[in-house]
Amino acid sequence: MLSLGLESTSDFDARAQGARVVALGCKMVGGGSDGTLDLCARVCLIDQDKNITFQTHIKPQIPVTNYR
Repeated sequence: MLSLGLESTSDFDARAQGARVVALGCKMVGGGSDGTLDLCARVCLIDQDKNITFQTHIKPQIPVTNYR
């Protein structure tokens, strides 16, 4: 956390410090012969106002067998 410039204390208020609050979301698909291997297929960053700030699709290195 410190290498990202973030504090790990429980009383840290990101909004009071002027920091931008984001959430990371991933959409997963299944790989392998039975589809149980978790593979990331999409990454999305969302800000505190629920606006998408970044999104991208990721091509898994092995074939997708379960689109969940």
